[in-house]
Amino acid sequence: MGFLCSVVWLCGAATLAWLFLHAAAFAYVHGVRRPTDWRRFAGEWAVVTGASFGTGEAFARALFARGLNVVLVARSRDRLEAISRDLLASAGAGAGAAAGAGTPECRVRIVSGDFVKDGGAEAYEAVRRATEGLRVSVVVNNVGGGEPGMLPLDYWVDSHPNGEEVIRLTNSTPTITLTRMFLPQMIRNKKGRILNISSLSYSYSVLLANYGPEKAKINAFTTGICEEVRSHGVAVQAIMLGEVSTPATLNKSPSLHVCSATRLASNTLDKFGALGLSTLTPYWFHDLERIAVGAMPERLALFLFHSITLRLRDTVGKTRLMQQKKS
Repeated sequence: MGFLCSVVWLCGAATLAWLFLHAAAFAYVHGVRRPTDWRRFAGEWAVVTGASFGTGEAFARALFARGLNVVLVARSRDRLEAISRDLLASAGAGAGAAAGAGTPECRVRIVSGDFVKDGGAEAYEAVRRATEGLRVSVVVNNVGGGEPGMLPLDYWVDSHPNGEEVIRLTNSTPTITLTRMFLPQMIRNKKGRILNISSLSYSYSVLLANYGPEKAKINAFTTGICEEVRSHGVAVQAIMLGEVSTPATLNKSPSLHVCSATRLASNTLDKFGALGLSTLTPYWFHDLERIAVGAMPERLALFLFHSITLRLRDTVGKTRLMQQKKS
């Protein structure tokens, strides 16, 4: 009986310690910690992929507002040019400071490229050319792809046999390739920050069987290099996202559960590097969700993720069907 009581006491003490540590970390990151200082990066360059809308555009605007020059990378040149004009206008710059002008006032450059086409060879070369001679101190590996309804196993087993390859080329491959491209420069300069955008779906990728593992790979890659490069003045974190209001989620209205892209980018930059960990969940409610899921029995977590993802997939499907009928 005494042994059983000891076991119960130890389990209870361990549970209380777990709760206390998570509560303390949560309060520090989302409450008392001072915002991360970006002033020493002012005037240097940040590369942001997937910058034509959503979180990528929000990160580009947030970094530009903090005094960094930005290289916008995405497929849609028209959209990138519109964002570039808007950013330059907000800074009072003239049209001559647009991408490719090559003037000292140039603070925005754009790269139109597709990371899927031909394995992204042309896109990566375009990024290399556009950043040649620039001091790139920040990289936001934001580009990603995938949506409920496209990702279950039947997508790439039956209907779209190359679907798994497409998901890889739009998620982990750009993250690893662009990190490899700019990390040597950051190490030489002993200064740099790399933000690898990931997702909470990495843990239970129900109906996301080829998307979730890509995010898990990004997390593992980030964990693998963050400690190695810390002594060189480079900070690397995987940024864990929950549901965000973007065109990919049909621009859902921001709510307690759904974070706006602007708030997400601001929260991320303010909290980047918190606790020196390899991962960061910047929006407080998403962080609560992460903690709650981590404490759940696996079967319950699988059930909840299945229900949520199925509902989102059905919503996306019905909305697009209505859009097709209208057109």
